[in-house]
Amino acid sequence: MKILRSFDLFCILLCTVFLSGCTEVRDRAYISSLAVHNEEDCLGTLRDSDNETAFAAKADTPVLLLDALQIETQKVLYTGHLSLIMLSGDIITALQDFLSGQWLAPSCRVLYTTENAALLLAQRNTDYAAQLQAAVQIGALPLRDAAVIAGDLECGTGLTAVPCLQGDTLCLSLWDSQQQIAMLSEAACRGLALMGDHWKTFRFAAKGADGKPYAVSVLRSSTEISCSQGENTLQIQLKLHAACKPESYEHKAWQTAAEQTLNAFLTAAMQETAAQGADLCCLIERIARDGCAPYTSPTQAQWQELLRTADYSVSVSVEEQK
Repeated sequence: MKILRSFDLFCILLCTVFLSGCTEVRDRAYISSLAVHNEEDCLGTLRDSDNETAFAAKADTPVLLLDALQIETQKVLYTGHLSLIMLSGDIITALQDFLSGQWLAPSCRVLYTTENAALLLAQRNTDYAAQLQAAVQIGALPLRDAAVIAGDLECGTGLTAVPCLQGDTLCLSLWDSQQQIAMLSEAACRGLALMGDHWKTFRFAAKGADGKPYAVSVLRSSTEISCSQGENTLQIQLKLHAACKPESYEHKAWQTAAEQTLNAFLTAAMQETAAQGADLCCLIERIARDGCAPYTSPTQAQWQELLRTADYSVSVSVEEQK
């Protein structure tokens, strides 16, 4: 009898544990996506882990917005599963507030939108995180998560590139600590993606001698960046070697066209980022490694000026991979 009573007591305790655990789970909201439009007021929308239910709120600051959303959902908010933060308006302030408060994981995807991000997420249940991931995998965009963007702003030249949704098109937007500087071209985005080497497939169109576009795949690539001190300016040389194969039928004499196209990608990447003072390719490390830094401890402004005034050269070699 004692054994049976002990067993019954154990079952009661076990059920109590599970029931209390279920109660706690019901009181939690695991956020999958968060959108913030930060201007005079801070508007926010979140979607929970099933991506079906949207909650919206307004607050004075990005940090207080989380409290307002918690009241709206009537649940404790957990951002550990947050895969995407969409931002519009003053995006850098919002991003830095969330990062300093440890609300974002370093791997959280960041997406700037030219529309009101809070309204956009409320109206659509599109999986923008999956879209960004797909763009990285096909080499349309480089990997730019919260940790990378924060590193650019704090430790780099103070300029960064943020994935951007412009209409229905994904691209990159160049920012300093206060405002947007420029939108990067598709060619520059592809050049940065190629050098970033986070892609799984990288296909592009190269025009042959007949003027027709042909599809080419990059199977492997390696990038070498070296720096030297010229007579008046810093010289930065970028060399890319790529193993490629043509994908289109009867693509003849394709290698020269492929080299020219890849060269255009890399040249655009350098001209639209480094020549603006942004270091998205670890140029600072190369400059320091090659002993070309003119200052002992350069400030962000000095690094920017050094990159803006540097001369850049790009060379590409392509070998056929069968």
